[in-house]
Amino acid sequence: MTKKRAGRKSRGQSAMGSLTIRISDEMRQRLQDAADARGKRKHGWNLSQEILMRLNWSVEKEILESRSMDLKALNGLVDALSRTAGAHYLDDSQYSWRSNPYLFEAFRRAVGYLMIPMRPAGEIVPPPSEPALPPPTESERDNPYISLAWRLDSEFRFKFPDSVDEYAKYLAHTVIDRARMEMAYEDSRDPAKERILTIDGEEVRVSDDDMRMNWTLADAARQLLRGGK
Repeated sequence: MTKKRAGRKSRGQSAMGSLTIRISDEMRQRLQDAADARGKRKHGWNLSQEILMRLNWSVEKEILESRSMDLKALNGLVDALSRTAGAHYLDDSQYSWRSNPYLFEAFRRAVGYLMIPMRPAGEIVPPPSEPALPPPTESERDNPYISLAWRLDSEFRFKFPDSVDEYAKYLAHTVIDRARMEMAYEDSRDPAKERILTIDGEEVRVSDDDMRMNWTLADAARQLLRGGK
């Protein structure tokens, strides 16, 4: 009788394909040293997990670097602004934009003033609505699905409000609601649950936190939006 190999796969986990790579002895040793150092903080951490995490970081970095240069520049300006607000009380945590109502309101307004020099020329008018679906043709009118889609499109097609402030509130609430939903989803998960990947024939346990390099909307909500409106 063939003895079955004991596996660690549990319900709801899936193994991904294996990958064999060739690297220099020097690179392998550097990765092993990094894995050993991380293993002192994370029990059971090994070389395969270190390699997988670093590959994921590389892909995440490419995604970040593809972002608009304008957004990167704006993020740098807002970051400098946050360090300027309350700069006279650097050693006193009660005087920061996150803890002091006066400094918070000043920072909020300053972000708006910061963007005034960036405003494109022209009159402030709402953009046109989304293009409408073409009405059903003669042959399509008897199709209930096409007729329903056309009626729903006419009823729910997005239209920019005349008020810029109304649209701004819509944008803000959309992002806030999405961030809080993602936070609630992440907080409801079992933090001990791991995925099992196969690298070079070895099963590797990796949690979602191990695979993430950058903050998500859930992280932002957890840091800034708990208890807010």
